[in-house]
Amino acid sequence: MVRERLASAKSEWLAGCMEKDDSWVRKLRNGECGILLSDLPALLSALGLKVVDGKKVCIDPEIAKSYEVIVRRMTAERSLLMEDAE
Repeated sequence: MVRERLASAKSEWLAGCMEKDDSWVRKLRNGECGILLSDLPALLSALGLKVVDGKKVCIDPEIAKSYEVIVRRMTAERSLLMEDAE
């Protein structure tokens, strides 16, 4: 994913985000240079990525919202059923 985003990012824009020059971006893409660990958070952020603990599960926020709506509806329906039973 990092390589794909790096390849599709505009060099000038990425260089600006990283406070580097265009040649740095070119060298990084071509494998002629690496990246310092201290630069990694800024690079990932510029590419719209983040690092997540391997034990965590990530889901799309829209999917999470959908599940929330489903649970709220089910809870509301159950609440109504409980009221009818009383």
